[in-house]
Amino acid sequence: MNTLQKEYGRLDVTRKRVLQVMAFQHEASSLDAIHRHIKTFDLRQDNGRLFTQAFLRDSLQHFIRLRLLNTTRTHPHPDLMDLLIREGLSGNWARELVSLAKSASRWASRNPQLDFYLAFYLQDAEAWKIARRDITDGSIPLLSPFCENIFRQLKPQFQEEYFSFVLPAWITGTARDEQGFQALRKLLNGDAPYSNELMPQLVEWALASGDRALLERINDQTAGTMNDVEGCVRLLRGDFDTVFDLLSGTLSNRSNKRILTKFGGLPSVLATFAAVAGHPNAKWENAWKASEMAIKSGVSPYADAFAIVQFGLQFVSAPGDTTRLISNLNGKAKTPIAKWAAGYLQAWLASGGDDTSQVNGLIDAAGSLQASGCEWLAAEAYAAAGKSNLKTAEEQQKLAEQLHQSLETASLVRFVEPEPAWSRTLAAIAMLGSQKSPSAQSGTDPQATDRLIFEISHDKHDFQLEVFHQVRKGKDWSKGRKVALSRLFHQYTEPDFAFLTPEDVTLCQTLRNWSERGHYGYPEEYTEFETRSGSRALIGHPRIFRPGKRDQPLEIVEKPISLIVRELDDSQIELVLEPRPDGLHDVQFDKTATGDIAVTIFETSHLELQKMLGRGLRVPKSASAKVLEAVTQLASVVTIHSEIGDMGRGNAGQSSDGSKSGNEPTSTAARRIDGDAQLHLHLIPIGEGLRAELYVQPFGTTGPTCRPGEGGKTLFATIDGEATSADRDLTREVENAQSLIDRCQSFASHLIENWTASFPTPIESLELLLALESLNQNDCVSVHWPKGRSLRLAGEASESMMRVRIRRDRNWFAASGELKLDRDRTIDMMQLLDLVAASPGRFVQLDDGEFLALTSNLRRRIEDLRMFGDGRSAKGKLRFGAVHAELLENLGDVKVTSDAHWKKCLKRMRDSTEVEIKIPETLQAELRPYQHEGIAWMQRLAAWGVGGCLADDMGLGKTLQAIAVLLQRAAEGPAIVVAPTSVIHNWQDEIIRFAPTLRPRILAESSRNELLDSLETSDVLLCSYGLMQNEIDKLKKIDFATLILDEAQAIKNAATQRSKAAKQLTADCRYLLTGTPMENHLGELWNLMDFINPGLLGSSESFQDRFAIPIERDGDPVARQGLKRLVAPFILRRTKAQVLTELPPRIETTLRIQPSDDEAAFYEAVRLRAVEKLAEAADGKPQPLQILGEIMRMRRACCHPKLVMPESDIEGSKLAQVLETIDELRSGNHRALIFSQFVDHLQLVREQLDQRGIAYQYLDGSTPARTRKQSVDAFQAGEGEVFLISLKAGGTGLNLTAADYVIHLDPWWNPAVEDQASDRAHRIGQQRPVTIYRMILAGTIEEKILNLHATKRDLAESLLEGTDRSGKLTTDELLRLIKS
Repeated sequence: MNTLQKEYGRLDVTRKRVLQVMAFQHEASSLDAIHRHIKTFDLRQDNGRLFTQAFLRDSLQHFIRLRLLNTTRTHPHPDLMDLLIREGLSGNWARELVSLAKSASRWASRNPQLDFYLAFYLQDAEAWKIARRDITDGSIPLLSPFCENIFRQLKPQFQEEYFSFVLPAWITGTARDEQGFQALRKLLNGDAPYSNELMPQLVEWALASGDRALLERINDQTAGTMNDVEGCVRLLRGDFDTVFDLLSGTLSNRSNKRILTKFGGLPSVLATFAAVAGHPNAKWENAWKASEMAIKSGVSPYADAFAIVQFGLQFVSAPGDTTRLISNLNGKAKTPIAKWAAGYLQAWLASGGDDTSQVNGLIDAAGSLQASGCEWLAAEAYAAAGKSNLKTAEEQQKLAEQLHQSLETASLVRFVEPEPAWSRTLAAIAMLGSQKSPSAQSGTDPQATDRLIFEISHDKHDFQLEVFHQVRKGKDWSKGRKVALSRLFHQYTEPDFAFLTPEDVTLCQTLRNWSERGHYGYPEEYTEFETRSGSRALIGHPRIFRPGKRDQPLEIVEKPISLIVRELDDSQIELVLEPRPDGLHDVQFDKTATGDIAVTIFETSHLELQKMLGRGLRVPKSASAKVLEAVTQLASVVTIHSEIGDMGRGNAGQSSDGSKSGNEPTSTAARRIDGDAQLHLHLIPIGEGLRAELYVQPFGTTGPTCRPGEGGKTLFATIDGEATSADRDLTREVENAQSLIDRCQSFASHLIENWTASFPTPIESLELLLALESLNQNDCVSVHWPKGRSLRLAGEASESMMRVRIRRDRNWFAASGELKLDRDRTIDMMQLLDLVAASPGRFVQLDDGEFLALTSNLRRRIEDLRMFGDGRSAKGKLRFGAVHAELLENLGDVKVTSDAHWKKCLKRMRDSTEVEIKIPETLQAELRPYQHEGIAWMQRLAAWGVGGCLADDMGLGKTLQAIAVLLQRAAEGPAIVVAPTSVIHNWQDEIIRFAPTLRPRILAESSRNELLDSLETSDVLLCSYGLMQNEIDKLKKIDFATLILDEAQAIKNAATQRSKAAKQLTADCRYLLTGTPMENHLGELWNLMDFINPGLLGSSESFQDRFAIPIERDGDPVARQGLKRLVAPFILRRTKAQVLTELPPRIETTLRIQPSDDEAAFYEAVRLRAVEKLAEAADGKPQPLQILGEIMRMRRACCHPKLVMPESDIEGSKLAQVLETIDELRSGNHRALIFSQFVDHLQLVREQLDQRGIAYQYLDGSTPARTRKQSVDAFQAGEGEVFLISLKAGGTGLNLTAADYVIHLDPWWNPAVEDQASDRAHRIGQQRPVTIYRMILAGTIEEKILNLHATKRDLAESLLEGTDRSGKLTTDELLRLIKS
């Protein structure tokens, strides 16, 4: 029992009750609130008197004096809550207290401890599962002090939950409860197998206590399949060589079937020690990331130990003063478990030297751990103390040995022997070479929440940096708080700067700090970056910016130093150093052509050489042999570029006639080789993208690099200790480089200067890498990354690698699946959806940092799934409504399997198109064609089992169309029409007039019950919105056959009672009539669609996320198109301009063109090849898209053989016919529009028109908007005799009434598309009859397509351009409408 509990025990019963009331309140406890609750419960003092506010005020003051309240004085102290809740629940007024706790609003401020304790003691499993998320294991008392009676009353599940929660507290050094410990032993000694929920904590307890038998039992129960359990067994046994490999899986928070314990548990702590101990398979970055994640998660009981591990990781990556390490450890290690972890670091990293500093309290920590039953941890703490410089070290070592002997365990402290400082430094250097650098895209971990950025100012020879600490805010970074250089110097290795990257640490290590007496005699501290070492640390740093310009980081590169040997004229040679040092300055900053910074760092030898060369050393050409001798000796100091082609050939000392010049070298000439012209592409991460630079490496795999064709013809360098010259073929180098650029369009389109390209974004960078893969395989270029940096491609994924399974999930469907990359690697479908959502292009980044390229088709399929699914089901699958399940009927080459429910849903939709559409004979009205289509559309939706919104313009007869549907469905049962009060009687009159066999019945103020009870077939209940809302309790009990809402915008607001009431009505078929389905925002459209087809657009929240916000705020065209695809089948809208305009006659003629013999044979060959390819499909069932692909080839062959085989010399009969037709039209002063869906078909016509000198206008999908308008205006003004237009680009939205002929070069599946194109001429403003020619190649698939115009269409386009397609829709058209 702790001190607070003892103070509480001394209180009288009355004041205990006051504290209990405070404990059961979620909201802050004010005097008024406490008094109000006590009055509600009718509680009284021991003497029977009522509680007064004066008494309560005095009690609160008393509680404050005894420290029984929390720091804000609004609730009891956290250490008292457990006892208060237990006593409250065992008292006479437990029910009232529980009622008080549960009366708090769900959205009000809540006390997580109260939820936690109530869930536990009331044994509410669901509430416990939720409450435990907010409380770290072992962080607060539970059943403390232990009460055996209460423990016995707990269900077995909650007995295990108790131990699961308190064991981490015992392990971290909290004194265990002896009675609780005995209960644990009883549980452990039982014969029953341990539950999966408890075993992870039992593994930790067995490890901490050194209980090998318990670990072996758990290992047996899990059949030896758990790596972490096996690792713990071997750890206690002393098999240290394999322990860390087995425990490495605990460093990830991802699900792992081979790991039993939780991430952030004790095995995770021990796994991070591997990197500190220098284990060969340990990865420093993995240990750092795991410790960082465990600390920041807030749920690991061992966060203190992980913080200690980070000090060790920092130290081994940059060894320094061990005194400072121990000081840092003492500043952080406050708990027994933290001191235990610090003991390892002291024993491994800071013992055996002259340092006498020690981890404080290590022996006390060992005692605390031993008292709590953690005997193996205690033995390790004693062992660490035994390796210290303490006077009692020998005694501590004996204690450790005795404990380990009694436990039959081994000591991990002995696993690592301390190393001398120089050895640790060498190890750090080796690790630095293999250590993974930060993200190649940005220089910052994508998941990092903190980072440093540096703003640079510089002159020619020095630099200054201002440092800013930025915090991530969503996708962006904060402006940043300035960090003083002195603070950075003193603290960069401390936990406050744990987020620093290796580049940051390297830069911070160049800080120097000193003190001087200031003007008034007081010491002043100064801190700055050392110029030379700091300049070197700047090179390649990813987060250096110009002051105030943080949109793009600077690229800081090292500028190479070269000795140039060049011919000035026929008589002189000049030697000059480039770049040239300025005096004695050993650092030089220059601005590059791209505005970045080039740093030159001169060695002493370079400065000495410059003194000798001056502004350039000129020597006679006759002394070339001596020049050769001299520069050969310099090859180890500087790269030498020579324009003298024969300097390395051994004849430099000969005169022009071949005789010796008398200047023979006294040493051997450099070894000569032919320069290697192989290309090398250096990729440098810059900002979020890459900079790509082409080089050659004349000496092969080693030696200096040169730009292709630039520099001297002869290059000198020391290679493998030998002076060597390379004779370069500059012409070949340039040819190779130009060839690569010609073959790699991505590189060519991003060139910024000679042989250098810039790729600013990750997507552009990845496209380059994809293009380079094939070039690399052909040995065209070698690709080089900076050490440790690379963007890695995992390959390209296509539709055929995707598997999708569809099953019914209650009232929804649920899809699951995976993308199989290879035999051993798959990606879950839901994870893939998230990856695509986070990636704007076709590349997605996988967990291991690799990038996966998705084909455009696969990405489109995944985006469809993401856009039309309505979130995750409880089982982690994609959920979507039955109304748009057909999205998944065919996903191209994606393999789809489904259950019978889904197939039944699709069958009903297909069958709806087979329904025979009949206008009721008793309808007393003459219908216009568009009204026939509207009625057919509504009847098909009813057969499908979905609703629709008729959104025709006012005056087009929406009421008449609805009455026709009511008449057709009269035999199904009574119908209801809900309309504004003002039109109720109009509905009555219209029904009597047009459908006398229907019985309109108005729901009036009187006799409502009688009317509702008497409804039968042919009855149409007419009801106002107001009465519908008032009488919804009665109306919702009636099963209507048909439900119509007139002026349906009345329910556009989902939050209104009217809308909620309307959604309670029950009907087999629902329709909306409105001219304005959306007036203000997309939320209105969602509510209307949710009324007629619940689930079509998902929940309101998901609709906002997927459509409303992207469209209304961001203008997202993809989201807009996706929404259009979803709602289009269920909205029918026609305008007056579309259906009521009186126009001149329209003459349609089909021109059947006979192909030549060669053309007919060519077409037949294409057709037979298609038959063969389709017969090769699996199971003889080719995919629909495969069929469409072959049909497309056949249709293109009908247009012209060149569209299938560009090299063909067969003449096209259709082209000849169109040219003949144009000549005839010109002779009659007619002008024509010529449409084709194939742009390359139009190009063939265009070429012939150019040859014949016929003026024309042209328009396709690539025509800019401004040019498009100019072409239209020009044609309307008389410029051009024909207008060539691609069907999709110009089929709608154009006014081209200057033409009176329309020629369709090839037929489209749906005549409505052709009609819209023809309407460019046949529209308001046209004064002449319009003649429309459809050109068809006889005996081909084009004739069959033409037949489909009058019969059922089995194939339709993937995207409907509008919502006015109504009765023309077929099943397959609707399917492709959704999946496109």
